Amino acid sequence: MGLPRAPGPPNVVLAADVSVPGCPRAWAFLAATVTVVCLALPFGAEAQDHTAPSVVSQGAQVEGAEGDDRERAVRLAREDRFDEALSILRELHAEDPTDVGLRADLAAVLNWAGMDREALEVGIDLPFEELDPVIAESVARSARNASRPSVAASIYRDVLASHPERRDAHIGLTLALREAGELEGALRTASELADRFSADPDAQMAAAHVFRDAGLGDRALHSYRIAAQARPADFESRRAIFHILADDRLFDEAEAVLEVFLDRHPDHLPALVTRATGWALAGNLAGAQVELERLKEFHPDDLSVRQELAAVYRWRGWARRSLAEYEEILALAPENETAHVGRTTALLDLDRRDEARRALAELGDLGMADEGTDDPWGLGRRLHIDGLWEFAFDAGLGRSSGGELGTRDHTLTSRLVSPPLADRVRVRIGTHREDARFEEGSGAHDRVSGGIEIRAGDVRLTAEGTGARKGERYPGLGTQLDLAAGDRLSLQLSGASHSVQVPLRAEPTGVRGWDARGRLVWRAHEARSWLLQGGVVEMSDGNRRRDAYAALEQSLVRRPGGDLGLVLEVYGASHDTDEVPYFSPTRMRSAASSLAWGWVPWGSGERRLRQDLVLTGGGVHQAHEDLLPMGAFRIEHDWSLGPTFALRYGGRWASPVYDGTRERRLSGHLGFTWRLP
Repeated sequence: MGLPRAPGPPNVVLAADVSVPGCPRAWAFLAATVTVVCLALPFGAEAQDHTAPSVVSQGAQVEGAEGDDRERAVRLAREDRFDEALSILRELHAEDPTDVGLRADLAAVLNWAGMDREALEVGIDLPFEELDPVIAESVARSARNASRPSVAASIYRDVLASHPERRDAHIGLTLALREAGELEGALRTASELADRFSADPDAQMAAAHVFRDAGLGDRALHSYRIAAQARPADFESRRAIFHILADDRLFDEAEAVLEVFLDRHPDHLPALVTRATGWALAGNLAGAQVELERLKEFHPDDLSVRQELAAVYRWRGWARRSLAEYEEILALAPENETAHVGRTTALLDLDRRDEARRALAELGDLGMADEGTDDPWGLGRRLHIDGLWEFAFDAGLGRSSGGELGTRDHTLTSRLVSPPLADRVRVRIGTHREDARFEEGSGAHDRVSGGIEIRAGDVRLTAEGTGARKGERYPGLGTQLDLAAGDRLSLQLSGASHSVQVPLRAEPTGVRGWDARGRLVWRAHEARSWLLQGGVVEMSDGNRRRDAYAALEQSLVRRPGGDLGLVLEVYGASHDTDEVPYFSPTRMRSAASSLAWGWVPWGSGERRLRQDLVLTGGGVHQAHEDLLPMGAFRIEHDWSLGPTFALRYGGRWASPVYDGTRERRLSGHLGFTWRLP
């Protein structure tokens, strides 16, 4: 991953592990997605130090005009007039490329000017033991900025061998080892650094970064707090403290850290943005959105505001709105890594594989990612997994008792979906079996199917042919059209010429039928959605069923570890006749409300267990019968055991009412989805 480069200071990236708050069923991921805070932190002499002694000012006396020019060049550099200084030094170096002191001055000024690759090329083989350690530290800093931390670590070690008291070399070595991925070595030097310079804020900040990487949150907090106390006006240490507390879901304590700082600096934009991010992490996405949109109004060109706002849009389920925001950021800053990552993630959320592939290639061109499975953001891996074979299996059983319509029933379905062809077309095959045993016999729907699925932007079309596996080979055709009209509204139309909506009790008598259905979903945001659906089933015995269903899902409490929601439902159905040997009331109405409590007792991201408890109560009224109460209780577990396998199972107890008789029903289900390599 390319790090943001700043002239002089070391480059440090603090990545907040942002789950996706407010996402129903599971924290996506993160998402799958993600928020990154990039910091360029000044660490004393590790920062650009224009007052550090140069070779010239140390007494390397050079007679005549050359000495005057070198002195003037260093003086210009200390005044940030780098172009003029470098023009002089390069000309002198061209005249005498063997002059060690001149090369040392040139390397140092190149580092100050942010020209790290050239500084490294000029200074890499200098005899540092003969020069002031500031020169070695400048070249080492350039090596870090040029993404060669191992080279930097070697130079810092040489400095410390002859100057063990150099605080800046200790800091540089610790950060270079961290950037090189040598966590064990970095942890040793960080511990020494924190102990040796126990009151120094720069040393404590460097050590704290390593402690945090190593998962030593308490030690990291201790060092960050030392730095924060030593520098009351510095925000970066407080931001780091905030993220550690937020990672531990101590959101109130994390916000308190920011509020103390904002009391003294009420208009500090990074602190305001971080506070809004904290609200989002705590589940208050609406509050975060309002605050970030307010900040955007006053700071329209600040990319950190817009990046956090785009992330919040995505967490609220508005991938298109998020994508538009990231596109605007890239128009202002074409090489903004976070916006590139966000745009690619939003495209994957929208299942726009071809565009996501091109966006991923742009990330690769910028040295940020590739389509392999080990890219730093996981985007290539996500695209790769989406392109695998998918096999899904579900099984269920139920037992009903208490009336003439009691049953012993089973379901078994399977589906195999191919990788995408040209990113748009997938082949599907599957099986579906339902059977039930009644007092008078048994009935079953036993089908095989095969077809294609076409995805094009916001449109998805599925067409399948079906046939019975046993008995009469009654062919059928099923279709489904899904349309997404923006982030909130979606429409689904489906139909089947050989419908499984025909009651199982009618199947042994030879009754067949077709059905047509429609479904409309309005998803306002992550905490509220409306559903309206209806359909008709036309049966070969002349009976017709019409039904409609509406539901409102509203979150009452949303926290990163779980959520409590309310579901309100109404249902109505009618049949042309009730003079048939299966359940066919001429009119039926019901209403119910449910409390749904879901939480994650184990894990996070791709490896976690989600548990849901749902308690339902309501009433049902059937033609010629009294209004009677009904209830149900359901428990489900959803295991994500990695990016390619998910296991689900659950059980349900219910007390449905048929023809005025209350029944008792127990049912259970088990299923999994597996991405095949």
